[in-house]
This record gives sequence, C-alpha cells and structure tokens, in this order.
Amino acid sequence: MSEIAFAGFQEQGYRVSWAITGSESAQVHALRAEVFCRELGWVGSADDTVERDEFDAGSVHVAVVDERSNVVAAVRLTGGDSPWMLDSVFRRLAGPGLVEKGPHTAEASRLVVARSSRAERLLDGRRTCDLVYKGTYAYCVLKRIRHVYMVTSDVVLRHMLRTGLPCVALAPPTRMPDGVNALAVKLDWSQLSRSAALAYWYESGWRESLWCPDEAPRAPDGDVSHVRALRLATRMPPRTNAADALVLRRAG
Repeated sequence: MSEIAFAGFQEQGYRVSWAITGSESAQVHALRAEVFCRELGWVGSADDTVERDEFDAGSVHVAVVDERSNVVAAVRLTGGDSPWMLDSVFRRLAGPGLVEKGPHTAEASRLVVARSSRAERLLDGRRTCDLVYKGTYAYCVLKRIRHVYMVTSDVVLRHMLRTGLPCVALAPPTRMPDGVNALAVKLDWSQLSRSAALAYWYESGWRESLWCPDEAPRAPDGDVSHVRALRLATRMPPRTNAADALVLRRAG
C-alpha cells in the first residue's frame, strides 16, 4: 500500500486519520474553538465558533472519529519545512540549540479532546488521547519523522510520561499568565522500543498492511537498526490474544 493511499486505521470503533474530510476538518476547528477559546481562554473569544491561525498552512490534523462520524480528538502536525509556534510564539520556552528543526522533525500543537470523551476508556483501558498519539506515530513513520517537538503543560507531560511515551523536557517550565506551567518537550520515536508492550500497541493494527518485513523505511542517516530493534521488541507469538497483550502491557 502506498504512502499516499495509506491515510489512517480503524481501532476499537474509532477511525484515526490524517486525511480528513472537509466536514471533519470543520469539526476539528470547532473543537479547537471549544477548548482553546471557551474552555481555556488562551486565544480568540468565547464567541468564536472556529479557531484557526497562521500555523495551519502547511499542517495536517490527525483526528479520531467515532462511529457517529464525530471528531472527538485531534492534534495538528507541522513539518520541518513550515513555520512552527516554537519559532516565534513559544521561542523563549526552549533554550538556544535545543530544537533541531529539519526534514525528519515535526511540531505537534493544538491537541484537543472533546470534554465528553475525556473519561471514556478503550477496551484495554487506554484513553481517547492515546489514539491521537498512536495516529501521530503512524503518520510519523510514514513521513520518516523521528523527533516531534511540542509545547505543553506540566500536567499533560506527566500524563504522556505515565503512558510510556519517550518524552523529555527541553527546559524548566515557565509560569504563564493564566497560571499554567508550560514547557517545550521533545518526543523521540526511536526510543519507543524501550517498552516492548507499549511498542507492540503502537505497532499493532496498521503497520503490517503498510510494508513487507524487508521494506522498512530508513532512518535519516540510513541506519535501520532502530527499526529492527522496534520490530524485535514488538514481536509476539501468533496466538497471543488480547488478554495476553494486556498482561504484557501492564508488565512493561
């Protein structure tokens, strides 16, 4: 299946996609207004029905869509060849030389989860936002993106670390005017294999339909060792069932 044709996957009743329809795109921007304009009050006004900014150009949204065709979560990904919020708006949150922007990097921003979906759990106990992270991983594999930079709160970073995501803060948190402790974060997908169970979940359900075992995309330097390590970490017996996988995940 080609990189262009492969645009998402289905999981536990949700569709995760980075090639969303016009209607789904409108829902994403409406959800962004709900969260960032009304709930948080960070941008715009409470009367805004959509939220957009200059960083949308050249970006894609990874969206989670439920069985009723409602967008319940999303994140914006901006490639290394486009302007980032870390270039200007959040420049002071990362020290000099700590953000290495290039063709194998991306910035994640505008992470949103509908309020009605925040308490929902998947069958394995994961949350809706975990599907956003998994969709981001799949997209990054396709685009050969190794590092994802973002600005988030200390609360969200703690949640990401609890789920096992290989994130590291680039600088101490900065207290924002609204009281939020914001910090620049770097996520290194090549370190995902440190947890076999977590890597298995991120790899499962979509990768096998993308390429054959000998067709893995290469790392930026041409080395495929981290890809092989990830495959070894995620290799499970053919008869492993969902309960076995859940046990392995909890043990990882």
